[in-house]
Amino acid sequence: MSTAKSETSANTFAAELLLSDEMVLEPIHYHVFKEMQNRWKKHLPAHCSAEYRMLAYNELLQEFYLHTEPATVDNIARACDVDVNLVDFKLRILAEKGYDLPKLPEVRSDFFQDSLKQPANKKSRGK
Repeated sequence: MSTAKSETSANTFAAELLLSDEMVLEPIHYHVFKEMQNRWKKHLPAHCSAEYRMLAYNELLQEFYLHTEPATVDNIARACDVDVNLVDFKLRILAEKGYDLPKLPEVRSDFFQDSLKQPANKKSRGK
């Protein structure tokens, strides 16, 4: 298995072990977003252009962020006492599971490996 695949597997395991779906979905108000999205889809004309659909979806997002205060990735990480990159990775996992999230941040697959490295300014003590 390549290093990248190993890192992805390790990060997936850690994210699934340390963060339940609801630990991330609840603070970002996913269920409120889903309800708003269902109403939006119901009122969207059946035969509309891609531009109209995109504009309407942007309005949905603006309304969602105006009426809710979803937690940031940093807030979730602090509340769950995990690395912020692990929360990013969990969001990617949720999207792959089929959750239609309001937005997905970029995720690095090697963050866990970097967190295990010793800082350069800390030297090992000699014998």
